[in-house]
Amino acid sequence: MKTLRLVFSRIGTYFSRNKTIFVLYIVGMIVCVITLIFLYGNLMSSKPRIYRNEFGCRNVEVYFRDPVTLTDDDIEELQDFYMDGKIQEIQLSAVLDKNGNDSFDFFTGDIYEGEGTQPAMCYIDGDSDIDPDDYIIVDSYLNNNNDMVVNPKPNIFSKDQLKQSVAAAPKDKNGSIRIQGEDFNIVENITSDDYVIPIEKYMSSNIRTCYLSIYTDGIWSKFAVTEYVNYLKAVFDDANYSYTIYDPLPFYGELEAQNLQNMGMLMVVFGCTMLSFMFLLKYLMDCVRYENGILMMVGAKRMHILLMNFLENIILTLFCIIVASLIHIGFYKVFFSKISIFENLKYYPEDYLIIAGLILAASIIIQIPFMIVYWKNNIKNIKEGGR
Repeated sequence: MKTLRLVFSRIGTYFSRNKTIFVLYIVGMIVCVITLIFLYGNLMSSKPRIYRNEFGCRNVEVYFRDPVTLTDDDIEELQDFYMDGKIQEIQLSAVLDKNGNDSFDFFTGDIYEGEGTQPAMCYIDGDSDIDPDDYIIVDSYLNNNNDMVVNPKPNIFSKDQLKQSVAAAPKDKNGSIRIQGEDFNIVENITSDDYVIPIEKYMSSNIRTCYLSIYTDGIWSKFAVTEYVNYLKAVFDDANYSYTIYDPLPFYGELEAQNLQNMGMLMVVFGCTMLSFMFLLKYLMDCVRYENGILMMVGAKRMHILLMNFLENIILTLFCIIVASLIHIGFYKVFFSKISIFENLKYYPEDYLIIAGLILAASIIIQIPFMIVYWKNNIKNIKEGGR
């Protein structure tokens, strides 16, 4: 306790001896921390629990080797799994001939060429060279939402349209489209090359599903993803479906590597910035060199004074982190959210704790060699009580 009281007293001396440099040091550190908080949210592509979770890491895809007619019970089973979160959306996709009839025998194989884990396209009737004009893809979304990242709300059809024979079509299509002998009026255009119809019409038309995409409400843990994939296998095995499942786990490794790279870059930038502020701290330490000399003359060991300098910097760094975090929290809605690169970017308590830990670690790594060099070069002058 005596050491801490002495440390706070010395910090007060820093301020009283040179207010300008002390304020410049504190303000500069706060600005650096706020900048790091901002960059952490916008550069860390899989930052814990933010809604901007990469949808590729929230997507489990199932390709059926033979088209299957899914029932309402099948769809309900797909959602009946709770561990790290919930199922946000399920997209059903069917491949129909150019007249809108479900007449193809569909086969899915691992035919992707190049990097990645997803199949480029599926074989139809065993022919990989089929003309794109000879088939159409019809999708349907269980919760009426085809934008899982930006707009997590129903956004395709209105409430009334969900019970009507309507469709959303590619940009250059209009009029109507015939599906399983029924005309569907095109009510809007979308950026996708697929057609989209309401889920109720999709199910009642007895269209066979060729593949489906299941989107989770956030990035699940690796364990939860593995458990869900095993759960899906049990569901489809019971139904005697022949299938291939592509889970998002390969993307996790890519994001982890990217995050390590981004974090390394952030810490290098912050470390270089902090190193420049260490010279301001050196100036403040020089201001109490006389007091250090007195302490050593009355018996204080150099290691004890070095420890006090170390604690001073830790306390000042913690103070800057707390103030910067409070400023970021207080002005997030009115300012920081407006300049964020991504929408719906949220910060949680653990984010600020992670940032605080990283900053403290960087501070310790930088100041230890700095303190050693500083004291080695100035020990004689300090002992003599030089100013």
